[in-house]
Order: sequence, then structure tokens, then C-alpha cells
Amino acid sequence: MIEEEGWASVPLALATDLDHGGRWWALTAGQREWLWTNPDGAIAAERLEVRPGDAFVDAGGAEECFPCIRGNPDHGDAWTRVWDGARVTARAETDFGVLSRTISDRDGTVRLDYLIEPNEAAWTRDDGSPTAPVTGAVHLLLQLSEAAELVLPGAGSMLVLDQPRPGQATEAAWPMLGETDLSQFGPDDGTARCAILRGLAGPGTPAEAYVLDGEAMLHLRWQAEDPAAVGLMLWRNLGGWPAGHPYRSIGVEPLVEAPGAWWLEITAYTRS
Repeated sequence: MIEEEGWASVPLALATDLDHGGRWWALTAGQREWLWTNPDGAIAAERLEVRPGDAFVDAGGAEECFPCIRGNPDHGDAWTRVWDGARVTARAETDFGVLSRTISDRDGTVRLDYLIEPNEAAWTRDDGSPTAPVTGAVHLLLQLSEAAELVLPGAGSMLVLDQPRPGQATEAAWPMLGETDLSQFGPDDGTARCAILRGLAGPGTPAEAYVLDGEAMLHLRWQAEDPAAVGLMLWRNLGGWPAGHPYRSIGVEPLVEAPGAWWLEITAYTRS
């Protein structure tokens, strides 16, 4: 389908920082940098000083979230840790378990293989039941124009958080929330919406997402040992957050709500 529509793949290069949470600071295809970076230099400097237990610092790039995205600890614990290992294979040891990551290049496609090993004592009640799903996610913030859009093959319903009020949630059919199409990243309108989509993968069928922006495209594929645990979080901030000093940021965030192994592949394309 991609070739039939006139797209040609472009080699993709990933750069990470193990000393600061394994953070991705560059995802480059040719002359295009796909990762968004917060333009506030003070926030970038604050990110370098983060310690375990700190509130999330939205410096941009992509952060590894484990063992959660929302809640406590804020965006998980792995992003605050110094990672052990080398660029290709590294791991973060946290109070909640261990997150391991292996990066490889497959003919210009970036592949990341993850292993989530939770500390069961930190995630179970006295009766042995889980306190919450153990989550691994990539908080992937992308630099996108107002013409960009997100295509999710097979997407059904979505859960839009903090709608209609903070602390509540609204279920709707993707991509429409009322009259708003959440798949479109148009001009800033003063809104910020966060949606979770599940059921994107099946046995032998990975989840997929296409991010189209003019003559460029990213294709994401991801899968886990349990396909039912595979999902996506969309952060669509068109100048609606944070209060007082809002800015624009778009997050397309593959996630898995289960321990074990999972993988993510990212391929870049341009119009041929």
C-alpha cells in the first residue's frame, strides 16, 4: 500500500542519552528531525537535573515510561534514572522493576525490543491482586505542522481522559470527539486532549500508526506477547496546556499494559 501510494523509505537514525533516562533526543530521516523539543531553554536545563521522584519535565524528544504513564510516579520512574549498558542494549533499574531496551537497525527501520520485568511486591496488594496494570510506553513527542494527521488502521473506540471534566472520561468512536477530529493536528485552538485506544493489535497482527505530514510520513508498528495489552495514547495539545504558559505539543505514544517482551518498529518515508 505504501509503495502504491508513491512513498519511498528514508533511513532513520535514533540518538539516545543513557545518563538521562534513556531519552531519545534525535530521530532523523534525511534532513528532517521528527522529534519535538521544548523551545524553553530553562525546561531543557531542568531536564538535565532530574532525580528519581521528581515531577515530569516536558523537555520533548521521547521518554521511556515505566511502570506507568499517568499517576504516580509521574510518567513512570525509568525516565529519571541513569541507565546501565551501552547505546544498543541498556536497562533501567527502578523501585518498580527493570526495563530493558535493545536498539537495532533493519535496513533503515529503527527497531526497539523491550523487556518489562516488574517488581511484583511493588505492584500487588496483600491479597495478591494487582494494584494497577504495569505499563511500558514510549512518550514520543513529534514536531508536526498544522497539516499533519494520524491514521490508525482498525481503530474503534477511544477513551478521552478528563472529558467532559477533569477526573472524568468519555468513550467515543475514533477519531471524533463531538465535532472535533482528533486525528487532525490543525491550528492551535487552545485545547489539550488525551485519548487512549486499545484493541489495535491481534494474534500475529501488530498495531500500526501512520503519521502523515505533507511529503513526509512515519510508520509505527508494535506488538507484545499479549496482543490484548497493546494500545496507544494520543496527546493532542494545541496550545491548551499548561495553564498560564501553554504551547503546542503532539504525542503519539505506543504502549503495552502488561509485563514481558514487546517491540516497536519505526520507518520514515518521503513522497517519491
